[in-house]
Amino acid sequence: MVEITEATSIVELAVIISEALEAAGITATLSGGGAVSIYSHNQYMSHDLDFVTSADPKSLLKAIAPLGFVRGSAKRLYEHPRTKWLVEFPAGPSALEISIFQTLDQLRACRLCMDPCA
Repeated sequence: MVEITEATSIVELAVIISEALEAAGITATLSGGGAVSIYSHNQYMSHDLDFVTSADPKSLLKAIAPLGFVRGSAKRLYEHPRTKWLVEFPAGPSALEISIFQTLDQLRACRLCMDPCA
């Protein structure tokens, strides 16, 4: 198992967590400020990694506790004693939300077909 230290970069931490989640069969997508920080080579500096997932908090903790993470002050927030970055797991959209978004996209597409200037 990879050891997380004070010298672990945000990119390395994202990889370590992603691999632990994948090994546990959890699908998660890095998003938010952490993703922007990595993408921009720290031109925007975030202090957390957000992995959007529909996995339950108990499964998440089981996947990342062996890395040294403990539950933080919020239900889906986790901390590690040797890194400054927090890890958060915001819930993904529900099937209903996805359905609504798809419907809105269809309405927008239909509107554009009828009025290309819209």
